[in-house]
Amino acid sequence: MARRANHPDRLPQETRNALAEYLAELEKVYPEGMKKYQIVPWPEYGEGSYLVKIPPPDDEEKWMELSERMAEVGTRILIENDQLFILAV
Repeated sequence: MARRANHPDRLPQETRNALAEYLAELEKVYPEGMKKYQIVPWPEYGEGSYLVKIPPPDDEEKWMELSERMAEVGTRILIENDQLFILAV
């Protein structure tokens, strides 16, 4: 995985803003995930849908907590900005 593998600077401004919000929260709850991440368009779910791939935590319980927290953040962003971000490994 390489950081900025898909050139977020080429994304629409609205998407970049929503992505920045998502990544800021990810950094708070799992800083290790910010060392290497990849943003992958997910066209099956429509325009504005992306997978945020990260290296998984070693602890399964940590992964569950992280998944739940980022699902909450992703849901809020989806409601507010019509942008879908799904955490994946």
